[in-house]
Amino acid sequence: MIKLSESFDFNEIFILVGIVVCTSILIYSIWTFYNLFIKSMFSKKYGIGKLPRSIKIKRLKDGEKQRNYFVLKYPYWENSKKDGTADRRIKNNVIIWRKSKLYIDMFMLISLDPSDIVFVVRELRSNGVDIALCKEERLKYNKNAGCCAGIWCLNKKRHFLQIVVYKI
Repeated sequence: MIKLSESFDFNEIFILVGIVVCTSILIYSIWTFYNLFIKSMFSKKYGIGKLPRSIKIKRLKDGEKQRNYFVLKYPYWENSKKDGTADRRIKNNVIIWRKSKLYIDMFMLISLDPSDIVFVVRELRSNGVDIALCKEERLKYNKNAGCCAGIWCLNKKRHFLQIVVYKI
């Protein structure tokens, strides 16, 4: 036990630091295994393959069963021009990544990359899971009267991707 005196024994300090480090590693490993368990449980339940690494899954409480829907939040430049492109006059202009969410029964999937959420939604829909149309899908579906539509978004490598949304 550490005594509050003028001299500390370095062995006691090393033991205390070791206990704190071991406890931190143990808590982190339990948290990591829990997240892997939740991801594998979700994949097995809905019959989809491996989920993208950027997706985090939270299990909702028993009484919080949600209807199946998703919300896409697109990245944007911290300082942008009127058309939304990067303002090159500012040196440290960064992309602000917002969380896109997918609610499926007792799970909430979160990702900073909206294309990953769209990928999971397409996989789930192809396996027969009923997921409501998001705002962009409803707009494009109504506008094109049943044709396929595309959504442009920015991925983490700062390249624009077109996410194709098909008629369901």
